[in-house]
Amino acid sequence: GHTTKQSSWASSLEGMNLQFLTHTLRPLLVNIEQEIGRCLLDSDDEVFAEFSVEGLLRADSAGRAAYYTSALQNGWMSRNDVHRLENMPPIEGGDIYTVQLNLTQLKNLESSNPAVQALALRELHNHIFPDISFEQSPLKQAA
Repeated sequence: GHTTKQSSWASSLEGMNLQFLTHTLRPLLVNIEQEIGRCLLDSDDEVFAEFSVEGLLRADSAGRAAYYTSALQNGWMSRNDVHRLENMPPIEGGDIYTVQLNLTQLKNLESSNPAVQALALRELHNHIFPDISFEQSPLKQAA
């Protein structure tokens, strides 16, 4: 019997949707993709059929947030890339790829040039607080 009262079933609607997508819908989509490739596409072509299921994953808000956070912090997506995936309008300056400050190259951290430090502070402000002027920035006030 189940003495620990654990279950493989999801305890939330988001979890159930994710299980449906993973265990029911995705295998069917893979079969359809394979049949399209086998019956309709020439094997010499460099094209393939693939369903995009990102829209279906929108139900998993925590997973989506973690995915986007990782993408933004590691520089493989821009803020406008995320906006496009979320059907949001692009923002000014949103096509700049950034990384976490603690992943900055050491040679950039060693700079004692005040102008370089001021520029880095302004760039950090623009990344974290795009809607606040630099004069009102908490970063400027703390510096």
